[in-house]
Amino acid sequence: MKGVKTKWLNVEGAFHSPLMAQANDRLQPHLAALIPKAPFCYVISNLDGKPSMDGARIKDKLKNQMVSRVKWYDTILQIKDLGPKAFFEIGPGDTLKKICMTITFKPKCHSV
Repeated sequence: MKGVKTKWLNVEGAFHSPLMAQANDRLQPHLAALIPKAPFCYVISNLDGKPSMDGARIKDKLKNQMVSRVKWYDTILQIKDLGPKAFFEIGPGDTLKKICMTITFKPKCHSV
């Protein structure tokens, strides 16, 4: 394809892809055992970038999280629409913070 920009990602494995099917199959009984409850804040799924406060719907989306591509762009746009005052990335590194800043907005971004 012409005019398509690509970039190799520095990742440890093919996470969030069909190559995770075996691990995803092993996760399903554990997810099935969960009794969903409504969260106290929005949970935005990387499957579709949409917020939810419905525990059953969130649980349902988790079933495919490991084998589906991450829709980070849609997720960040949804976060932006909710009007946060700050963005926090919790964990090692600051990759998501950098992606967030390049996609659409530059709130106070922090890596913790």
